[in-house]
Amino acid sequence: MFSGTIEGIKKELLFVMSRRTTLFLVIFFPLLTIMTFGSIYSTTLSQSVSMAIFIDEGANFVEQSATNPLGYKVDFLQEIAKSPNIRIIEANSEDEARQKVLQNEVDGGIVISKPSSREPYRVNIILDNTDFVQAAVIRSTAAYTIDSLSNRISVAIIQKIWEKMVSQEWKMHEQLERVDSFLIEFGKTKEMTSEIEQRAGSINVGEIRQIIADQNRGLANMRSQLVQSRASIDSQHKLLQDFKSTFTNSLYMNGLKYTDANGNLRYTLGAQSMEMIVDSYIFNLSSNVSAQKSTYDDAIAKMDSAIATMGKLDRELSDSQEYVSSFKTFIADAKKLQTSIERDIRESRAMLADALETIRGIKEYSPEFLAKPATISYTDSVKISNLSTEFFPTVIALVAMFTGVLLTAISLISEKRQNVMARLRTMPVSRAGLIVQKVIGSLAVLFVVQLVLLGAGIVGFGIQLNGGIMGTLVSTMLISLCFITLGLLIGSLTSNEPSAILATLVLALPLIFLSGLFVPIELMPSGIQMLKYLNPLSAGSVLATNTLIKGLSLFYSIKEIVCLLATSAVSLLVAYIKYF
Repeated sequence: MFSGTIEGIKKELLFVMSRRTTLFLVIFFPLLTIMTFGSIYSTTLSQSVSMAIFIDEGANFVEQSATNPLGYKVDFLQEIAKSPNIRIIEANSEDEARQKVLQNEVDGGIVISKPSSREPYRVNIILDNTDFVQAAVIRSTAAYTIDSLSNRISVAIIQKIWEKMVSQEWKMHEQLERVDSFLIEFGKTKEMTSEIEQRAGSINVGEIRQIIADQNRGLANMRSQLVQSRASIDSQHKLLQDFKSTFTNSLYMNGLKYTDANGNLRYTLGAQSMEMIVDSYIFNLSSNVSAQKSTYDDAIAKMDSAIATMGKLDRELSDSQEYVSSFKTFIADAKKLQTSIERDIRESRAMLADALETIRGIKEYSPEFLAKPATISYTDSVKISNLSTEFFPTVIALVAMFTGVLLTAISLISEKRQNVMARLRTMPVSRAGLIVQKVIGSLAVLFVVQLVLLGAGIVGFGIQLNGGIMGTLVSTMLISLCFITLGLLIGSLTSNEPSAILATLVLALPLIFLSGLFVPIELMPSGIQMLKYLNPLSAGSVLATNTLIKGLSLFYSIKEIVCLLATSAVSLLVAYIKYF
């Protein structure tokens, strides 16, 4: 068995060395593939794209004005020109920019407009959607540039707002202290108003007027009594006068007083003395009555004056009653107004205090944080020195697919043409042994291909391998085994080399497109994404990535190993039935 295996390996090596086509597949195709990928991805991807830019009038500059007191200024051409990823080509209109993209003069277009000072800038990115990959690159590059520019504008504007708000902190603090002082003084004023209201409430003008009315009635009664008393005195005075006249007449009538012939007044004995006594008595009484009359007259006059004064006071109090009522109403309205003013001032104070706390809270954050509170950074899970390393597993799978399938298929077709299998069947080797020899021989050739690929990648392009020798060997052998058996399948089903090559292309193109090499699998329809578990090219690429680049054990690639082994088993079974 071992000697047969060695003979099978020699046979495959001789077949490769004897033909230019197979020699190209074994040596030059791997070198050409690794040189192509290595040259493209040796350092980093270049994202420098050409963009036709049209900036609408009014969008480029925003000067300070009444509606824009912050006074920020933006020059989009200058800002975009700072980006190392965009080469600017100015356009005179949006149609011209779109036409340049359509005619492939530029990779994409950017149209910037600003309808008004209060509305945001509108950025329209023009893409050539006939090229999916290029459109994705243009979209990400332009979006990153515009996002960075928008972030700088936001930081600049928020910086000005932040500075203005912080500058108002001390002023608002002083204003708050003044409001507190005002509220204290206002509280004292409210207390004074309440005291005035209490005093005004204790005033009862109606009671005072009633007292005055009662006093007026008392004065009127007293005057009436005085007037009656004076009338009585007048009657007494008249009686005295009448008594004097009656006494004098009685003296004449009784002859106690008479006039002689000579006209002289004569008195009888004692009559003159009596008359004098009576006259003296009447005189004294009359003087007393006159004095009383004068006293009564003065008292009545004073009483009239008091009554007049009381009447005047009553009239004044009548007017003052309306004034006191109006004053009480005024005080009540004033208290309501004070309550309303105090409520408004306290609400204003609360808003002022809240604004002050807001400013103090804003001071805790930088303008950069307020403009963009989260920044994104990326950390690679695997340290990779260059992009060639990242794409190397795909190169291994592609080379294994084309080399393994074509080399095995062409070798099998050549053996068919030379009727090698008929001669081998005459030897003491089982059919299973023949197919094993064929597979091992092809594996040996493909192992040489992988060694050439690894050596060129490591030496020429600095490919960084993080996996162990055993993991690298097993993974490359599994990938090679899968595509060798597919080559056996194609070789067993075709009769000539052109048919084999065509069948290989028919097999390879769907595998390549469904492997995620051109379009990420995550962007495909969900039904198509399920096919990645049946795609040996995708499984081989993932297996090589896990073992060679990530340095993971084979345990983490069970699904890929199962896919490769299942494909190998099915291909071997069909090839065994059809050819061996």
